Amino acid sequence: MEYQAFPFQPKDETCRQLMATFFQTVYQYNMCVYREYFLRDYHAESGPYYSDTLMFSICAVGASISQEPTLRALLPVFLKRAGAMVFESLELPDLTTLQSLIILGHLEIGQGRSSKGWLFCGMAFRLTHEMGLHLDPGNWTSSKSESSVDREILRRVYWAVFIVDKQMSLYFGRPPALYPHEANVRNTIRIPYPPEWESLLDSYIAKSISSTAFEDGLATTCATKAAATAQQVHTSLVKWLATLPQKLHWNQWTVGQVPPYVLHLHMVFHTGMIILHRPPRQQLDDAAIAAGEGVEVCYQSLAAILRLFKSYSRNYRFETLPLDFVHTLSAAAEVVMMKRFLERSTWDDKDISKPLAQILDVMEAVQNVYPCMCGIRDSISENIRSEGVNEEAQQHQYGVELELMDILQSAAAPFPGAWGAEDAESATSADLGFLLTDEFLNQHFSRDNTASECNVTQWRPFLLSAAKS
Repeated sequence: MEYQAFPFQPKDETCRQLMATFFQTVYQYNMCVYREYFLRDYHAESGPYYSDTLMFSICAVGASISQEPTLRALLPVFLKRAGAMVFESLELPDLTTLQSLIILGHLEIGQGRSSKGWLFCGMAFRLTHEMGLHLDPGNWTSSKSESSVDREILRRVYWAVFIVDKQMSLYFGRPPALYPHEANVRNTIRIPYPPEWESLLDSYIAKSISSTAFEDGLATTCATKAAATAQQVHTSLVKWLATLPQKLHWNQWTVGQVPPYVLHLHMVFHTGMIILHRPPRQQLDDAAIAAGEGVEVCYQSLAAILRLFKSYSRNYRFETLPLDFVHTLSAAAEVVMMKRFLERSTWDDKDISKPLAQILDVMEAVQNVYPCMCGIRDSISENIRSEGVNEEAQQHQYGVELELMDILQSAAAPFPGAWGAEDAESATSADLGFLLTDEFLNQHFSRDNTASECNVTQWRPFLLSAAKS
């Protein structure tokens, strides 16, 4: 489809540069696109795995993480074009429509437009069923995808969308759309690269790059059953971590440069451990809970995440990490806030100020790619500035701090009431729930909201000096 009024064409230098940035930097976090056959069809200018819509969606991602200001400025241009083309394609959607919706959904959420992003992802999940991707293509009696390669690509797209569905469910605290019992898709297998693969890499991604660079709702339950389930999940996660291939291993003693996707994988693991073990807010006053194993696991995962941040920063840019990194940062900040509350520490305690300063620095590093991060950082900085000067104010501050922890997990009460609308006692009674609500994201993480303008100059010197003391 030609768009004469649009200043960029898929094969021009700008689009190729942004596409190369995408595949060189963040492709491993966007596995709904199968790189090899996308490039094959892009080069041939025909085929089922390429469309201009998907190309411009990829260019929008490339623009969002580009280090060149002129290319970064093109983000809204490509985002608007890709979005318009997606809507035009909905009358006769294909696989690239679904892939574009997933990519654009992540972008919109990261830009603070959570309702629009949630809508795009939801449309993708619906299309997954509409296209029959939840049924293994090997069982289709009549299919346009006759080759084993085509069938495998459909499986990979399904599992990529399945993972995104679970990430969005955790992020927003909403029920997932895709369930394992409704699908019979087999596990993915290795498939051969297109014959022209190495020449495609040289032409469109990078000269002499290795062709194998990227190998590839709440229910009412009793506490005992919930604890048993949590323990089962914990055991499964630890077993999964222990059985990872050697090339995916990492620990605090790992030396040398570790691939970025390995570090990200371990960030996701420890984020999951925090989500699994963090105690409900209303139980934080219970001494047994505060001294329990769950809190200790959260502290251990926080320490691991901070080490991962340090390792990642040596060789890579945080801006290239996917949207779930916002969840990681929120979970890490929440554990620091929980630690301060449980230990009744002050902000200048080095066990609080040092990790919090590190987390806030990383938040600042990603705020341009994910403006939704600004609201979280501003909430924390406001909490620091509002610390009481006497015992009575300090006790109230701990109650207010619980409300901020509520924001980091969910928003049981509207955000305007988070800064003192309730007293400390009532503030301890709300359920923590999940991470972030749509209303909070829309009202406080929008680019147009002046409250989201991140200004760290007032509190950063305090944190840094406290961390050094």
